Amino acid sequence: EEQGDNISKLGTQLSEEKGKNALLTEQITAVKTSMSKLSSEYEIITSVKNELELKCRMLEDNIGKSDKKVSEAQNLAEEREEKLLATKEDLNAAKESLVDKEEKMRTLLAQISCLESEVSKMKDAYIALESNKIEQDSKYITLQDSLHTAH
Repeated sequence: EEQGDNISKLGTQLSEEKGKNALLTEQITAVKTSMSKLSSEYEIITSVKNELELKCRMLEDNIGKSDKKVSEAQNLAEEREEKLLATKEDLNAAKESLVDKEEKMRTLLAQISCLESEVSKMKDAYIALESNKIEQDSKYITLQDSLHTAH
């Protein structure tokens, strides 16, 4: 009779462990899905960041070239005073545009940093869940072995 009670208790524990394992499996699947989405978003943002960095370098090169043209225009200031003023206005607009794009790039870099942090946290959570699942699987196997031994 006592052995029957023990078998019943082991059966109950086994059912509880199965439930816990199922819940852990669901949680791991949800974490994997979230990590996959974050990874995709991270790749997109990284691609955009790389494009922006390239455009910023190109703009910096263009500003350097424009500055050289300004120097040449100043040598011809008497003949080209109106053209020089127009070129300076264009340069100022280009510099303002570069500053705006640089601010946007910094914002994107900060967002990427946050995403990297989130991805790291998700990875840590995933590892903890996997570890917990392994522990639960071990308990489940031990209980199954105990149940078979009890029979």
